[in-house]
Amino acid sequence: MHLVEENLVTLLTDSCRSLPQVLQSLVDLIDIDKKLAQVDLNDSLASTTAELVRTWSVTSDKASEKEIAHGRRKAEGIIQDNLIPVFVQGDLKVKVKVAAIIQTLIEIEVVNNVSSAFANDKCVKGFEEMINTEDSEVILAALNCLQCLVNGIIGIGAKFSMIKLHSQLEKQLRMLKVSEAGYITSVQFKAGKLIREMEKYLME
Repeated sequence: MHLVEENLVTLLTDSCRSLPQVLQSLVDLIDIDKKLAQVDLNDSLASTTAELVRTWSVTSDKASEKEIAHGRRKAEGIIQDNLIPVFVQGDLKVKVKVAAIIQTLIEIEVVNNVSSAFANDKCVKGFEEMINTEDSEVILAALNCLQCLVNGIIGIGAKFSMIKLHSQLEKQLRMLKVSEAGYITSVQFKAGKLIREMEKYLME
């Protein structure tokens, strides 16, 4: 436990870190959280996620195009090699935390192509597992992230990715929005909105 505490101090006290370093810290925190159920790292994850947003904002404003491109490439490598495997292999509790990070990464536009980064087969399978549970909090976390992903896919015009996303998730999303299925109102509303926006784009 003492070693874990030392690692946490290192993860949370480094100053002036680059975006890839902050992103790797988030992956490390989730890994620690996954292995040690008795340690509550929610506050640490929240503060490091906030640091990620601040770091990218500063980088985008002050760094050169070359530096931004370099940071983006390194971040995309961490996402592909470290973050996505944790999302795919983790249990639902882990998936909820990683989905929140993915949502943030999409919102602040860290990756060049949200489609290849987060709408690949592995990620979609992870989202599918989340919306197939009966836990409303897990479902809402997936729907919130998927809404950002759909917006991002529309933004870059990746219609093939939308077709794939729609075909793999449509059945369960339709079930979520049916009141007779017993899901809470916010789940029904967000699932219905997601389907409408996906299908509207596919019909254009």
